Amino acid sequence: MDFLLTSFCRGRVSQWSTPAGPLCGARYHEIKRPHFPLAKSGRVLCFLALSVMQKTKKSVAKRFKLSATGKLIRRTPGFRHLLAAKSTKSKRRASRDKLVAEGHAKPLKRCLPFGL
Repeated sequence: MDFLLTSFCRGRVSQWSTPAGPLCGARYHEIKRPHFPLAKSGRVLCFLALSVMQKTKKSVAKRFKLSATGKLIRRTPGFRHLLAAKSTKSKRRASRDKLVAEGHAKPLKRCLPFGL
């Protein structure tokens, strides 16, 4: 056994050992564990979950804007085609951007870790 790979995924700890090398291209760091000898060096490779940077969810970034005060702004749905059947008043009101409700905005803002 060349090394022990520990992955922290959704709160569960999984362990794999393989002589071929790491199972994915993530960053690893070595820690000393004297009670678990690794070949002759006494080291264990561990996956460091905290070093991974959160990515922006592109589907959210394309559909919403972040205002200067930190509120999410959305477009009105249903106004891309069949506009002749819609009244002038509804088309005029749909041209204005609308705020996302606070209950819906919280998980969407988590998808935008760096803002827009």
